[in-house]
Amino acid sequence: AALKHDPTSATTYANLASTLREAGARDQADRGFRACLILTPGSAVSSYNYGVNCKEFKEMADAERWFRAAVTLQPGYIGAAYNLGTALFHLARHAEALDVFHQVLRVTPGHDDAWGNLGAAFQARNQPRQAEVAFRKLLCLRPAHGEGLQNIAIVHQELRQLDDAVSVSKRALVVDPQNSKRWSGHAIAAQHRGYIFAELYSKA
Repeated sequence: AALKHDPTSATTYANLASTLREAGARDQADRGFRACLILTPGSAVSSYNYGVNCKEFKEMADAERWFRAAVTLQPGYIGAAYNLGTALFHLARHAEALDVFHQVLRVTPGHDDAWGNLGAAFQARNQPRQAEVAFRKLLCLRPAHGEGLQNIAIVHQELRQLDDAVSVSKRALVVDPQNSKRWSGHAIAAQHRGYIFAELYSKA
């Protein structure tokens, strides 16, 4: 109905497309966000929104293209830069992702998700000590971040710091005891210590 009143409103198209995306209607959402690009050529926001849509539907190469366009159109667009980094990470372009996350963190050092993804990119490049630093930064900002705790436990395992791995895994279990990945992390660390799996549940 809103489009009938103002068929040239990019905001209306964006809102409708967002609703369609949340409903899983990929093709309709795509058409809506493309309409925004046509109605607002050169808009960083429209490029960003289209990138988010591509990312939502796992089209990472297209997402990278549109997030990069948004950053080019509006340097300093932190949301677009951060998402560009995540798209690059999913494309296994980890060195490029590291560069982007570092750029984001120079501007917004309190960006906890950027610290987490920076750590993940270091992990992917087999740089556990650098990953540990990044995950510690994340946990300074959000001490109860379950995924951050899980990841730093894995780093401790890679560095053979097994007592620390067990300790951090237990903290992760307190944060989210239902998460099987964290149970698994705890189990791996504990098995390295010589514990039997059955004991984990009594010790957690």
